[in-house]
Amino acid sequence: MISIVAILIIIAAVVGSAFMTGALLTLWQRIRRLESGGAPANSLDQASRQLDLLLEQMQSVADDMGELRERMDFTERLLVEGKTRGDADGTS
Repeated sequence: MISIVAILIIIAAVVGSAFMTGALLTLWQRIRRLESGGAPANSLDQASRQLDLLLEQMQSVADDMGELRERMDFTERLLVEGKTRGDADGTS
């Protein structure tokens, strides 16, 4: 009669062999892909789209910062004019 331990050892060996075979096949595919020139075209297209999206977002942030800079300059001019008028009127 085969003991439970023997059955578990056989199952572990079969599962381990299947896992190792899958890992080796995956590694083999990655090596072949690297030898053939790198990443597949679809991932390059996806990276290009992501880069374009990031560039658009950066341009939007740059535009917003330009607007904020203009508003800050305007506010500073108003504050300086207000202090100048307050000093000329004799009020502080």
